[in-house]
Amino acid sequence: MKPPPCPNLGYSFLPLYKCLDLHYLTDMHQVHPNTRVKCRLQWHGWWLSCIFLLVIGTTTFADPLVGTYDVGGGAMNFPTVAAAVNSLSANGVSGPTLFRVFGGTYSGPIQFNPIAGASDAWAIDFRRADNTSSVSIQSSGSDTSVIFFAGACYVTLDDFAIVAAGNVLRAVSISASSHDLILENCSLRGNLVANGAGIWMRGAGCDRNVFAKLTLHRFADGLNLDGLSAVNSGTIIEYCRIDSVRRVAPRQCRRFRQPDSRRDDLRPLCGRRARAHRFRLGRRQRVQQFHL
Repeated sequence: MKPPPCPNLGYSFLPLYKCLDLHYLTDMHQVHPNTRVKCRLQWHGWWLSCIFLLVIGTTTFADPLVGTYDVGGGAMNFPTVAAAVNSLSANGVSGPTLFRVFGGTYSGPIQFNPIAGASDAWAIDFRRADNTSSVSIQSSGSDTSVIFFAGACYVTLDDFAIVAAGNVLRAVSISASSHDLILENCSLRGNLVANGAGIWMRGAGCDRNVFAKLTLHRFADGLNLDGLSAVNSGTIIEYCRIDSVRRVAPRQCRRFRQPDSRRDDLRPLCGRRARAHRFRLGRRQRVQQFHL
């Protein structure tokens, strides 16, 4: 008597218990030995299909970030700065986004990649959560930089200590057309590593970045900024204190000012300087109004 053919699985879905029933599969092999290989291949295909469906069914997709998030304390939305930045890279933003970073020491390196949705209106701010404890981000060992900006834009870092310990070359690296960044009220400290820099910027398209009220200590180059192209424009450096460095090498920058005790705040000038100043204050005011 000719044995019945191996069941035609086709494109219909069998009950899950049959897909996962090893006894049923074993019986099929014993009853129909002549079709063993064919059945085995078909059933293995079903096993893979079931696993795929289970994985898809349990996968969740995060929404873009928007609003206020606590890092390292408070509501503890993110345990570390690196976790918050990774979530930004993965999910993007859908409105103004503020990260309140609580006091402590956070490990680098931290890399800001392109952030979907980021714009002048939907800016991203990282700020110290309170005035009672300091926030430090540091790296040591063989890392090139503590913080990388690789294609990120419209990001502000406000009131952090960024420490390049050991043989780390740079506190902050900016490349890949990262633009409209603001670093202000931060302390950058290095270890006088040869060819190191407090802030290092390279590549065309790194436009309208603002470095204000920074303190830079113990770097071979306090600032090493070179867009390599006349296309770069709008870089502003003002009210920065740079000491214990070998060189200060800003290139293709529109303004460079040391601290002036007679002026405690930024005051708009004419032309590009005034536009960049209004741009910076506008972003801050929008985020503050959003979170009131």
